[in-house]
Amino acid sequence: MKETPRPEIKVSTTKENLKNAVHSELHLIDQRYPQFIEKIRPEKHETAIQSITYAWEGEKQHRDLIEKIKSGTGIFFGFLAQKIEKTLIQFHICQGCGSPVVELSKDICSICQCLPPRYKEVKMVK
Repeated sequence: MKETPRPEIKVSTTKENLKNAVHSELHLIDQRYPQFIEKIRPEKHETAIQSITYAWEGEKQHRDLIEKIKSGTGIFFGFLAQKIEKTLIQFHICQGCGSPVVELSKDICSICQCLPPRYKEVKMVK
C-alpha cells in the first residue's frame, strides 16, 4: 500500500480556521464521498458501501448549517462567535449510523431507519 501523505497543518486565526473547515467539509460532502462510493462499488462489499453512505447522508444533514457558517465568516464573524459561545449545544447521535440530530424523531432515523431508542444524547460542556 502507498503511504497516505500527511496533511499540512496551518496555524491561523479562528476565522481563517472556520473558513478552511467549511471549505473542507463542503468538498467532502460534494466530491469526496461520491468518489469513495464509486471507488469501492466494484468490490460489491455492501457493508462498506452502506457505512460510507450513512456517513455521507449524516454529513449532508448539516450542509445547510455549514453554508450558514460560511456566510458568517465575513464581516459579522465577531457577532457570530459571541452568539455561538452563549449557546448550549445539545444533540443526539443515532447508534445505528452515527447521524447527528438536534431533535429526536418519533418515527425512525431518516438515514438507517432505526427506531429513536437507538439515539444517544450528547451534551457539550463549556
